[in-house]
Amino acid sequence: MTGPPSVVQVGEYTLLEPLDGHDGAIHDAHAQSGVKAVVAAVELSSRDQSELLEGCERARGLRHPAVLKVADFFESEGKTALVFDPPAGVSLGQVIGELDARGEHLRDGAALKIGLQLCEALHMAHGATDAGGRSAPLLHAELGAHQVFLTPQGAVRLLGLGLTEAYYRALRRGPQPSPEVRLYLPPERWGPKPLTPRANVFSVAAILWRLLSHVPPPAPGEPFPLLRMVRPDLPVRLVSAIDRALERTLLRRRITCIELARVLQTSRLADPAARRWGIGWLNDLVPVALERGPATLPAAAPAPWELRTLPPIDGPDSDVGPSREASLPPAVVPAIPGPAPVPRIADQILDDYDW
Repeated sequence: MTGPPSVVQVGEYTLLEPLDGHDGAIHDAHAQSGVKAVVAAVELSSRDQSELLEGCERARGLRHPAVLKVADFFESEGKTALVFDPPAGVSLGQVIGELDARGEHLRDGAALKIGLQLCEALHMAHGATDAGGRSAPLLHAELGAHQVFLTPQGAVRLLGLGLTEAYYRALRRGPQPSPEVRLYLPPERWGPKPLTPRANVFSVAAILWRLLSHVPPPAPGEPFPLLRMVRPDLPVRLVSAIDRALERTLLRRRITCIELARVLQTSRLADPAARRWGIGWLNDLVPVALERGPATLPAAAPAPWELRTLPPIDGPDSDVGPSREASLPPAVVPAIPGPAPVPRIADQILDDYDW
């Protein structure tokens, strides 16, 4: 007979079930006082620890409601423990999985609402400065559907902004994340050079491609089929912007988060007035930390928001200046997957729009 799961304690926090898509390393937790949180504990060198804490502190300074911030950190048995505010929602990865199982998908307006909030939060992060006031973009090192959370009230929450590449490598004791995470990461993530804001543009576009195409993304390392070929019914300017953001080379990927946000906003599909997702089963998926059991893990193992008026198109997240689409070489059209069953739009996914 299997005994009760072992209780994993990190400082005053009891680790509960791991967050979906985080390789079992980041957990829902609750403190002895009953306060809910998300906790990750990782063993870092002193240099990596200093870099990590500096990034988290800078992320705490971002004034955007979509950004989940580190509320506390401390040392525990040789590890650096990070305590995040709880997302109070379900990861977009879980929502996609549930919709796929039901043969449903988010409406296009809901997908673009998610993209808008991600682009605006990332644009703000890319415009961050250091203590001396010099430009020092704050990047998300592993942005994917598992890092984006939807609350039943209609808000989007982003986890992991400010965490460094060294953090993710130490968290899983290796450089490679799971295939599910790699689906949304740009090719340069595996190169020797530091990431740029254009890495985050790729990841947001990959999330949008998944939500708008209604089919699984290609295998890690494979190019994304052109969205304008998969969804020819969508506005040309919209699908072209997403296709440009999914260019595999930095030379060709010249669109920024703020430019992509402008396209999403002017497509007239993303309705910022929608106050809730209206997904009836979303509440059933939202984890209630105090009702869940402790983690089975060795102790040693590691408000709805409306887009503001957008700043100029060559804002601080542009590391190459304004894009000039006409100057780009013609795109190479990759192979398009065979026809797939078109899932029906889920009933009550969003409040009805007055379109």
